[in-house]
Amino acid sequence: MPFFTKFNSLRTAAVVALSALSLGACATRDYVDEQVVGVNGRIDAVDARVQQASQRADTASTDARTVNQRVDQLEARITRLEQAPVRTPRG
Repeated sequence: MPFFTKFNSLRTAAVVALSALSLGACATRDYVDEQVVGVNGRIDAVDARVQQASQRADTASTDARTVNQRVDQLEARITRLEQAPVRTPRG
């Protein structure tokens, strides 16, 4: 009987120790909620910065198209001027 008594006490001690460790490792719902709120806040901040960058890129793209159209117009005008006959002043 003494062996079984020691075994039962050892087993009980092991169960208590494992229970304490497992309970200590569990995250509470409040802790998880706090962490999720923090992560969501950072995600929202990054999302806002991405949207701003996207809007700036759209604006830059529109500006680039406008500049390219203007350059094309100027090139056509320069080509016409270069092909025009040279006039000599009367004198």
